[in-house]
Amino acid sequence: MNFVAPLWLAAAGLVGAGVVIAHLFRSTVPPQDVLPTVSFIPESTPLTVMRSRRVSDWLMLVLRLTVVALLGLALAGAHLERRAPSNIVLVDASRAVGSMPEVVDSALNAEFPGGKFVVFDSAARIATADEVRALTRSNVRGSLSAALVVAHRLVGHARDMDRTQLVIVSPTVREEVDSAVDPLIDLWTGTLKTVRVAAARPPAAGSWEIRTSGDDPIAAALAGAPNRRVGGGVHVVRSAATAADSQWAAAGGALVVWPTNGGGLTRRAVADSQGGIATGRDVVVAQFAREFQPGPGTALVRWADGEPAATERMLGSGCVRDVAIPVDDAGDVALRESFRGIARSLLSPCGDVVNFEPVTVPSPQWQHFGETAPLRTVPRAPVDTGKLPLLLALVAALVLGVEQLLRRRVGAVT
Repeated sequence: MNFVAPLWLAAAGLVGAGVVIAHLFRSTVPPQDVLPTVSFIPESTPLTVMRSRRVSDWLMLVLRLTVVALLGLALAGAHLERRAPSNIVLVDASRAVGSMPEVVDSALNAEFPGGKFVVFDSAARIATADEVRALTRSNVRGSLSAALVVAHRLVGHARDMDRTQLVIVSPTVREEVDSAVDPLIDLWTGTLKTVRVAAARPPAAGSWEIRTSGDDPIAAALAGAPNRRVGGGVHVVRSAATAADSQWAAAGGALVVWPTNGGGLTRRAVADSQGGIATGRDVVVAQFAREFQPGPGTALVRWADGEPAATERMLGSGCVRDVAIPVDDAGDVALRESFRGIARSLLSPCGDVVNFEPVTVPSPQWQHFGETAPLRTVPRAPVDTGKLPLLLALVAALVLGVEQLLRRRVGAVT
């Protein structure tokens, strides 16, 4: 058993000693002599406190010492420290997995007695070996950071947490890695190992078309995108959307409204400038004049300060994407490969954008992966004492109630 605040144990010991000393003093009736001259004094039983070498009221003493001990343990944060698992296997079941049988076989081969499985897609959960064998691939984006959080909880406050090996069975694609992955890996004190499985094939790009006039920088940025044809599944309009455009989107198309002069978009209360735009994959560092803002919806592209620069909202069976990113005709921003990547990402079908590009190793997020990561000294997580202190306090209250009932019944005076 371990304690968060052992000082309370010393305090409980002092109180217990005081209780024992108190039981060495007992109240008794002294010898009485009846004198005729004091007959007018009201009758009463005089008491006196006498010191004894023998402890009085053994049962009461045991009950009181039990209460003191239980409260001392509760206040000291008594908890039973568990051992860390021998290894933790993170099993990817997201849409990025190419073959679930390959993932299951790799995960079962990586597990050994004393290990734990953590299955993850957009969320993570602890699973048994039988549950891993029955896994099927989900159709949602994976989150490696969610799995790492569960792994940290499994090792908890165990002192031997550095003996736990972390095994990640995953294709480790770009869409699964967010900004929380790197600090969570840095906090891991044991060894780390990856088993990279095959990634799924990304869906084929849909056909698209653009409605514009003259020399348009956006048309130049999209020039290299494949599958361009008239009447495609994605329409890019460089003016305000018409009623016909909205009807077409509601029937199942993806309408990208990217007006040249902000037509149809909401003007910002205060115009300013931003130093860049970004998606989960591409970043463009340039000066943009921000005068308009997109409509409400899921953010697809963000400004440098985090506000949405392009959003998507569902409309019937399709969707509408509002883009409030101005592009200067005279500049070279539209010709940069990073800007081309952002523009082409807006040509995807409605819904979440898929990014199955493998994470390059080494990279900042994976700098500790490979063979065996060096052990690092990190701040230990706060100790979770669980429900044991509360249980001890409740038992102490129960024993104290028994002590009070017994005291009244035998008429003990302390």
